[in-house]
Amino acid sequence: MSEIQDLPPYLTSHTWDLGFYYLDQQPSIQMQMLRDAIDDLRSPYRDLLVLRYQQGYTMAELAEYLDASDHLTRSALREAERLVREKIKEKIRNFKKMQKLSLKNRR
Repeated sequence: MSEIQDLPPYLTSHTWDLGFYYLDQQPSIQMQMLRDAIDDLRSPYRDLLVLRYQQGYTMAELAEYLDASDHLTRSALREAERLVREKIKEKIRNFKKMQKLSLKNRR
């Protein structure tokens, strides 16, 4: 089973938007980009994603962790997901540029 199928639910519905179709044959690169994008986030966004999708916290537990309302917690989680998608899009653009440069230098 490829690693792409193990992506968290908040990204699997957006993988086409992210440009992962460009990397279909390279799931290890996809997972590394995802890990890097999450690592690049500042707290509490990074913490929210890790607690929710890796440790299985409920929304109520996340709200308690943030000491915030459910509404604010959901908004913060959506923002964290958006930030990860943006970071991955940027990483894919850079990956494409590097591949083009590599091909150009081979000629």
